[in-house]
Amino acid sequence: MISVTRPELLQNAINTAVAQGIPVITVDSDAPNSKRVMFVGTDNFRAGTESGKRMADILKGQGQIVIITIPGQLNLDERAGGMNEALKNIRESGLPQTLDDKGDPRVANDGISALLKAKTKIDGIVCLEASGGSGQPRHCIVWTQKFLIVGFDKDPETCD
Repeated sequence: MISVTRPELLQNAINTAVAQGIPVITVDSDAPNSKRVMFVGTDNFRAGTESGKRMADILKGQGQIVIITIPGQLNLDERAGGMNEALKNIRESGLPQTLDDKGDPRVANDGISALLKAKTKIDGIVCLEASGGSGQPRHCIVWTQKFLIVGFDKDPETCD
């Protein structure tokens, strides 16, 4: 079993293992063009779409949204695609701004801090992976601007 963050890097290894009689199952993030036996995980496009719809409902169809993600990671790109699909009709912002946190909560924190210091209006932040979510809560206290934070994944720091 393997969680594949970048299918293009692992596809040959998966195919080689399967050719040698070793069944490979992808979990959480997939390598859809490989010869893996099966994928067990979330429909990430749908998860992104549902999150985007919820954010749009809460913001009543208006607002500036920032997505925190790791571009190039298939499961997160699928989530971002679903978010963008759901949010394309938000009148004020159009498509959300995207920050690459490189999987590091400090980078997520610094990115949002820079936007807030520049007086960027933010109504909602969607963190498509765990490290983005755990990097945000201190902004609720430090900055006077209020915004909604939606996070993915269940790691303890994000839940706290």
